[in-house]
Amino acid sequence: MKKLLAIIIAASTLMLSCSDDDDETPLVADFSASIVGESPNAELVIINNSTGASSYSWEFSEGASVATSTDQTPSEITIDKAGNFEITLTAISGSNEDQSTTTLSINGNSAILEFSDVEFGIEEGDATYGRFFSIEDGVVYTDSQISEENGASVNITFGSFGSSVNFFESPASSNFYIPNATETYFINYQSEVIMTADDFDAMDDDEELSEFTVTQDDGEGFSSNSIPNVILFQTEAGRKGAIKTKNRDSERLLVDIKVQKY
Repeated sequence: MKKLLAIIIAASTLMLSCSDDDDETPLVADFSASIVGESPNAELVIINNSTGASSYSWEFSEGASVATSTDQTPSEITIDKAGNFEITLTAISGSNEDQSTTTLSINGNSAILEFSDVEFGIEEGDATYGRFFSIEDGVVYTDSQISEENGASVNITFGSFGSSVNFFESPASSNFYIPNATETYFINYQSEVIMTADDFDAMDDDEELSEFTVTQDDGEGFSSNSIPNVILFQTEAGRKGAIKTKNRDSERLLVDIKVQKY
C-alpha cells in the first residue's frame, strides 16, 4: 500500500511539473509604434505587446529626444529629424533576450541649430575676438587657440580686407593656418537671391536650407554697407547653413547663424 501511494504521489508531482512547463509564458519582444504630427515636433507613440519579459531596453535612432530607455512603455518622446527612424526593443528575462526592430518614416523637416550674436574679429591675431567658429563646440576660437586637437572642428572662418571688404572662406583656404582643416564652402554674395534677412529670421526648420547646394567658395566678398545680408554655406559633411550679418565696427563683425542640426 505504501509503495502504491509513493507511486501515485510521484506521478502527481510529474504531472504538475509538466503542467507548469506548459503554462510558462514565452519571451517575445513585440511592440507597435506610430507618429503624431511632423518633424521637428513629431511625437512618438509606443504600445508594448511583449510577453514573458521582466525588463526592457529601448534604442532610438538619431533625432529622438532620448537615445535609450528602460521603461516598459516609453512616453513623451519627440523626433526632430525627417526621414527614416529606427526603434529597437530588447525584451529581457533573466539571461534570456529577444529583440524586435521597426522603422518609421518621419514627415516634415529637420531641426536647425541657432547661434545668436556671434562675434568675429576683424584683425588677424586679435586676442579678444576670434575668426574661427565651430558648430560642434558652439564657440569662436582666436588665432592663438587653434590647435591640432580643435582644428578639424572649425567650420566657419572670417576674413576682411581694409575697413569695408569682408568674406567668409573655407577653413582649408591658404588664407588661414588651421591644422586638420576641413572644407566649408560659402556664397558671400547672392547674385540670384536665395535667402533674404527676413527669410533668415522666419526660418525655424531646415526646409529652406535643403533647397540650395554650395560646392565651392564664390570668391566674392561683401561690403559693410550691405549689412544686414545673408551668407550661405555648406560643410564638408553636407550640413547647410546661413549667416545673417547684423553689425560691423572696427573690431568685430556681429552675426546670427542657423545651420542644419543633422
